[in-house]
Amino acid sequence: MTKRSEHIAGLSLSRMTPSDIEVFFRLLPKRMPSRTVPELEEVLATARNRVVQLAADLGSVAARSAGDARIEATSDLVLEQIAQMRRRDWKSRIDGSKTIDHVRREVGEISADLHELAGG
Repeated sequence: MTKRSEHIAGLSLSRMTPSDIEVFFRLLPKRMPSRTVPELEEVLATARNRVVQLAADLGSVAARSAGDARIEATSDLVLEQIAQMRRRDWKSRIDGSKTIDHVRREVGEISADLHELAGG
């Protein structure tokens, strides 16, 4: 296993609830650096893009037009979409998998990006 896959496996994503996901995105702006060393710029851009794409996947029209906006604003868009979701919405499908599973996977990937940015 790579460090990245070990990190993701250690998160117990399958047990993550919508409330846990909400907390993750509330704390995300404080954890996401605004800049990093040149060697890690691509990782930072990937993490930001994952958040924008997730907001768009959840139905945020603003995320699609925001592009590479501030992480605070994009994280807020994800939180708005989560706040509007009902239990049945979490069971609907995005790209063939349940919305909750899709969001959990993205949380794992974003967390692994942050771990890599922190030097893990």
